[in-house]
Amino acid sequence: MRTAAISGLVASAVALAIVAGGFTMQLVYRDFYECRDDALTHAGELACNDLLPKPLRAGFGVRE
Repeated sequence: MRTAAISGLVASAVALAIVAGGFTMQLVYRDFYECRDDALTHAGELACNDLLPKPLRAGFGVRE
């Protein structure tokens, strides 16, 4: 019973960390997400990648 409780706490902590990370990304890089959502063409979406730092462009940016 104790092991199940501890594993449940760990799982919930990991889930909360993932949600908090996503929420933080939305807040910090709001300009990028608004630019991407408002772009009318794919070329316009690609131009929004300039609003992200270079290390994050591969993972979060618009792909060609």
